[in-house]
Amino acid sequence: MFGRKRRYRVMLEGEGCSIRVGGDESDGTDGEVTSLGFVTTRFVEARSNEQAAAKASELVREELQALLVDQQADDIAVEVSEIEEDPGDYEERAPGSGFTFYRETVQ
Repeated sequence: MFGRKRRYRVMLEGEGCSIRVGGDESDGTDGEVTSLGFVTTRFVEARSNEQAAAKASELVREELQALLVDQQADDIAVEVSEIEEDPGDYEERAPGSGFTFYRETVQ
C-alpha cells in the first residue's frame, strides 16, 4: 500500500512571473518589473510520479515566492515537463535550486 520511496529528477516550467530585473543595490537603482518564464529541475524522493511532481512543484513555489513582485507563487502555473526515476546524479544534485529565466514575448 505505501511502497518504498524512489528518487526522481523533475523538470518544471512556468511563466507569468513578475520579477524585478536590472537593479543594482550598490547604487540604489530599482530596475524594472517584467514578466518572465522559467525552467528548473528539482530532485525529490517520493512513492510515485504524481507525488514527485507535487513535491517538486512545492519546492519551486517556495523558492519562487522570494523573487516575485506583488504576486503569489500559488498564482503561477507550474508544469512538469519531464520526470525521470532513479537519476544517476541524485546524490550530487539533490534537491536542486535556482531557475533559468527567460523574457516572455508578446505575440
